[in-house]
Amino acid sequence: MYFFIAPGTAAEWGPEEAPGARILGAGAHVVFPPPRRTQGPGPHWRICPGDDGLLTDTAALRAALEDAASAAVRR
Repeated sequence: MYFFIAPGTAAEWGPEEAPGARILGAGAHVVFPPPRRTQGPGPHWRICPGDDGLLTDTAALRAALEDAASAAVRR
């Protein structure tokens, strides 16, 4: 699963901020499926991209990853 955020906004993230995540940077390649492809097999969108772009709010994503990590620790 990929989340697209503005370039450079996660440059300082470490394992504490995004446990289990791998931040891709310059030179990384990701295959984009057609905009309305929401089922596999192969690459597909979990949610169709909207007209306002593909970027996820970086702060919201970081908070969600931290919440998920702390929930996993409590189990």
